[in-house]
Amino acid sequence: MAVPAKALYLLQSVHNVNLDWIYGKIESSKPVFLEDKEENKVRELERKLMKIQEELLDYKTRENEKLKNNPTVSAGQ
Repeated sequence: MAVPAKALYLLQSVHNVNLDWIYGKIESSKPVFLEDKEENKVRELERKLMKIQEELLDYKTRENEKLKNNPTVSAGQ
């Protein structure tokens, strides 16, 4: 199964994979494949990243609501 670019960046950041080598494989039209075990790690990292992004969005939404409901908070900062 070919690996999406987002997953490659996650893999690189966690496992220090050489992206130049990966992109060399992509540019030479050879698809990049990972073993099932590695694909599962990438999927798990993607799920964790999505959860963190959702939590961050929820936090920002709550903070914006606080500022809307209490304008003195934003004036004091």
